[in-house]
Amino acid sequence: MGIANTIIDIAVFTAIVNLTSWPAYAAQCAGYAAGMINSFAMNKVWTFKRFDTGSSMVGEALRFFAVNAFSMVVSSSTMWMLTDIFGFSALISKSVILLLILVINYSGYRFWVFTK
Repeated sequence: MGIANTIIDIAVFTAIVNLTSWPAYAAQCAGYAAGMINSFAMNKVWTFKRFDTGSSMVGEALRFFAVNAFSMVVSSSTMWMLTDIFGFSALISKSVILLLILVINYSGYRFWVFTK
């Protein structure tokens, strides 16, 4: 379901970059947050097949948001560095960041958030 999260992320990011004067790193945060909301539910149920609720879900949610907070800092700072310092376009930078964050998030989800 990472594809759905990525589509949501890219759609929000692209809309903000093209329709506002926000800096690319701010658009990165907004797009990332939009994809993250969908990601929790889809990863819990679809990818890792965790159907429990209650206190274990609260722990998963806290760990999930900790992984994503780290990833958002990495993605936003990388976006700032690639666009503002190195002069790459926002969309090329976004492509690089998507790959980087995919590895970070999947590892965090698999080995810390949705453990059995």
